[in-house]
Amino acid sequence: MKTEKEACELATMPTDRIDLTHIDSLMRSFSGDYDYEVTHWIRDFEDNINLYSVSDAKRWILAKRLLSGSANVYITHVAPLTWESLRSELLKVFKEKMTAWDVGKRLEARKIAKNEIALQYFVVMCSIASQADMATSDVVKFIVDGLQDKTGAAASLLYCSALDKEVLHACAESQ
Repeated sequence: MKTEKEACELATMPTDRIDLTHIDSLMRSFSGDYDYEVTHWIRDFEDNINLYSVSDAKRWILAKRLLSGSANVYITHVAPLTWESLRSELLKVFKEKMTAWDVGKRLEARKIAKNEIALQYFVVMCSIASQADMATSDVVKFIVDGLQDKTGAAASLLYCSALDKEVLHACAESQ
C-alpha cells in the first residue's frame, strides 16, 4: 500500500467505482517472471477487488491491465474473455509445480539477510516449506542452517517438534 491516506480514501469509495490507479496503489502487477507466486497475486487481487463489489467485466479489465512481462504476452495471445478464464489461464501456465526436492533446494539456498529479523525469516521459510509435503524435522534443519548462527545457540531449535501443518499454512498465508 502506498499511503494510509489512499487506503482511507478507498475505504469510503462507492462500490464498483475503483479503477486502475486505485488498485495499483494497493498491489503490484504480475509478470510471471519473478518471485511473486501467481496464487498469491490472484489472492491479493481478489481480496482487494472483493472489498468494492466489482463486476466481473471490470475485474477482467483491471486484472488484464495489472499484467506485465510474460504474463501479459501470454494472456494477450490466448485472449480470455472473462475474469474466470483469465484466472484459470494464469494458474495453468504460471502456477509453480513444486516437488519436495525443489522446495528443499529453495530452503537450502535461503539464508537470513543482515537486515532481516528472525520472525520475517521464519515466515518466509515456512511459506517456502508449505509448497511441498516435507518432514518437520527437515524444515527445522533448513531454518536453523539458514540462520547461520556461529555461536551454536540456534542448534537447540533442532529439537523443535511442533511445526505442524497449521503453523506452516498460517505462515504461508501471511506471506
